[in-house]
Amino acid sequence: MQKKTAAILINNLAPGGAERVTTNLTKHLIKLNYNILLITVDQPQKDLYTVDPCIKRIWIEESLKRIKTFKEIRRIIFLRKQLKKEKPDFIIGMMSKPSIMAIISAAGLPVATIVSERNFPGRKKLSIRWGILRKLLYRFADAHIAQTYKGKIWIEKNTGAKNIHVIPNAVHWPPDTFEPIIHPDRIIPKSRKLLLAVGSKTHQKGLDILLEAFQKISQRHPEWDLVILGYKPKEKKNKHRIKIEEIILNLQSENRIHLPGPVGNIGEWYLRAEIFILSSRYEGFPNALLEAMTAGCACIATDCETGPRDIIDHKINGLLIKQESYSDLAKNIEKLIKSEELRKQLSHNAKQKTKKKFNPKIIYSMWENAINSALKNKHQKT
Repeated sequence: MQKKTAAILINNLAPGGAERVTTNLTKHLIKLNYNILLITVDQPQKDLYTVDPCIKRIWIEESLKRIKTFKEIRRIIFLRKQLKKEKPDFIIGMMSKPSIMAIISAAGLPVATIVSERNFPGRKKLSIRWGILRKLLYRFADAHIAQTYKGKIWIEKNTGAKNIHVIPNAVHWPPDTFEPIIHPDRIIPKSRKLLLAVGSKTHQKGLDILLEAFQKISQRHPEWDLVILGYKPKEKKNKHRIKIEEIILNLQSENRIHLPGPVGNIGEWYLRAEIFILSSRYEGFPNALLEAMTAGCACIATDCETGPRDIIDHKINGLLIKQESYSDLAKNIEKLIKSEELRKQLSHNAKQKTKKKFNPKIIYSMWENAINSALKNKHQKT
């Protein structure tokens, strides 16, 4: 029997939740005896996550690097040529733009298309052009993956799409380890207590709010430091790193706040932290929160429209706080700092729930059902 081929289109494998989901999904599809075609827009230099050597990797920008005009149209033409050549059974678009590109590129071909939204589309802004394309084209996909029921409802109402599967992220514990390895003790002495956050998108992740909250309580708790993982190292400054460093400088807290950059041993950091904080303005289904809870961190998360409220039972296995309120965040950080007993209670309950509810076997069986339904829909259309 001929092996099926799965194609996945994503911008890159840089640090991020969608990128981690992609690498974990490819591992599962390999176990199911699929050939994997991984297509990225960017070249591998941006990668943080590694892929299995048996995966065929194609990157669009390598072929178009000398061509500046009509870049998006040329990307779609290139992608369509690859789909004709490789003949995958289905293609998964990871996030909005890759999903739209996949739908257009596969039009008229015997390739099932699966849209996988990796954020809440009601808050994840697209340009006017891409927003219109999403509204018009999502209905033509053979299946959709939403991370939450609220995300599913938004897609139904705003795009007319059908066959939408709600699939949360699986929690893989311990997470894979890869370069760069930065041990916590290199940054924070063992005698210090650690507040941990993960992210590099300052606005979405609400890291400006977190910094203000920490500044408000830091003087009363001098034994605690804040580490934010994810920003590019100093020698590779981008707009996000520059902005967060300006905020830290203005708050005059640079000696207590650390930005080690992306790390490949994030599990070690979760185990080192006493408290994990997710201060996001909006989320899809946060991998970092899942992993931190599985590691046994006492967790605080913003009660944004989707994501944390689907994971945390307030005051049982974590704390949910008001959106965009640095004062409420500061109050709850201090609450956990002052109560080791509460931290232990939340930690114990968090580990029990996440390992059971978000077990990879359960989650990947949902993916298999979604893929099979997409193939069935495509077969019925042809």
